[in-house]
Amino acid sequence: TLKDIDYKLLIAGDGPLFKELIFKYKKNSNIEFLGPLTNDKVLSYMKNALAVINPTHLIEGQPTVLSEASMMGKVSIFPENQSIEEFFPKNYKFTYLDKNEDSLKNLLNKMTDHNLLEEVGLENKIFIENLLDNENLLTNFKKIELGQY
Repeated sequence: TLKDIDYKLLIAGDGPLFKELIFKYKKNSNIEFLGPLTNDKVLSYMKNALAVINPTHLIEGQPTVLSEASMMGKVSIFPENQSIEEFFPKNYKFTYLDKNEDSLKNLLNKMTDHNLLEEVGLENKIFIENLLDNENLLTNFKKIELGQY
C-alpha cells in the first residue's frame, strides 16, 4: 500500500488511456489531468515537481522528457528499460518492474524522503550534463568513426 502521501499527481498528455483514467480517478482530488500541453508548459510543471514519472513501455533512443527532468535536477521514475537506463547513473534507485504496481508503489513511498530526492536529482543532473557534454559527444563520435567504440 501507499504511505499517507499528500502530494498531487499531475498527468500531462492524452494517450490512449486518457478517458479511461479520467473516469477511474475523477473522484480522487490528488490526481489532476492536464491534457495535452506545450513543451514550455510541461517544463514549468516539471520545475516545481518532486519527480517526473514516465511509465513508457517503448524502447527509446533518448528519453527527452526524462533528460529534461535530469537537467533540472529532478528524480525520474520509469520502468526498468536498458535504453532509458543508459541516461542515468549506474544502479539508479528509481526504476520499477514494468507493469508491476507493487514495484511502482515501493518507489512512490520513497517520495517522502526529501534528502534522497535531492541527492538523486543532483546525481541525475551531473550525469546528464557529463553525458551530453559537447566534448564528450565529439570524442565518442570520433571513436565510432575510427571503429574504436
